[in-house]
Amino acid sequence: MSTRWVKVWRDVNAARGRLTMVVGALTVSLTAVVTMLTTWAVLDREVPRSYIGSNPASAQLAIGGNLAASTLDAVRHVPNVAAAELASTLMARIDVGNGEWLPLLLFVVPSFDSLRINTLHPDSGRWPAPDGSLAIERSAIELTHAGVGRAVNIDLAGIGRRSIPIAAIVHDPGVAPAWQEQVVYGYVTSATLSALGVSEPLDVLKLVVRDGVTDPSAIERTARRVADVLIASGQRVYQVRIPPPQQHPHQRQMNAIVVMLLAFSLLVLVLGAVLASGVISAWLAQQARDIAIMKAIGAVSTQISALYVAVVAALGVLGTLLGVPIGLLLGRQFIGLVATLLNLRLESLAIPGWIYVVALGLGIGAPLLAAALPILRASRRTVRA
Repeated sequence: MSTRWVKVWRDVNAARGRLTMVVGALTVSLTAVVTMLTTWAVLDREVPRSYIGSNPASAQLAIGGNLAASTLDAVRHVPNVAAAELASTLMARIDVGNGEWLPLLLFVVPSFDSLRINTLHPDSGRWPAPDGSLAIERSAIELTHAGVGRAVNIDLAGIGRRSIPIAAIVHDPGVAPAWQEQVVYGYVTSATLSALGVSEPLDVLKLVVRDGVTDPSAIERTARRVADVLIASGQRVYQVRIPPPQQHPHQRQMNAIVVMLLAFSLLVLVLGAVLASGVISAWLAQQARDIAIMKAIGAVSTQISALYVAVVAALGVLGTLLGVPIGLLLGRQFIGLVATLLNLRLESLAIPGWIYVVALGLGIGAPLLAAALPILRASRRTVRA
């Protein structure tokens, strides 16, 4: 090892307390950035995949009463209609034990076998759930204290209390967690509802468009054509609802929170770089006499600056080696928390390769950029100065 590198090593060892503080600041700031970058990258990929995988409705039409099979067939032949299905919702109550009842939101479909829009992912039990049984959304299991095979009591308006077995636990990507809303989500067929004594019309027509699935205006034009067909057949259309195309109901809130936290983590990185700059400046001020001696015996500014650039780069590498694994671990934990809060199903927690490249660039580039001016000033001082 050359004499100058021996000197640098001794200087680093003498200032190990200050330089350890620099490594600590870089580790903490890079941990924050990697945590939020990982969260954003995985959720940005998995949330649309989970939601779009359920084939969400492009539009929903509130209609009056049941729809004739011939009219539904005519709707399915409207240009740009890829799929059309009937559904409805019904409010009831469910007995969760200890004399407590919670609201029960029943989603009613003609048949689980033919369900193609807003599909459900089975978690356990028998699927499709047979007629005469109930499927429960997975986030509501803790509220109901029930499981597959157990019968629960429900209270239907105008009908009274009925007992119905739970045949399946399912995941519905389009609803908020039941524990947040304090509402139990249930899924039944029209035949099940009739067996319970309820005559509830399927008064919601769900549509999926073929072209322009992300274009609200194209969806609206198609929905209007369908409404015209319904009106021409004598059917009433009360409302046309078009949700944000191909977007999870909570995606905007999630994006806003993640972007805010990512901005905060980048601010932490900037503050860490500023701290590193201050510590390096103070350290270089103590090296003024040594730098003058090196210049007096023939060292040039580029040689001197290269020594200290190497030290700062090494500190950045060390901070990166410590911060990235911790950030990835915390990122996965945070993703799991968000998935629970938003009732998401994540197919993969794979980290994109660009995360590592960005982390390495920030971990080394940020301290180098922060220390560039102090190093430049120190290396350019004359022997007399």
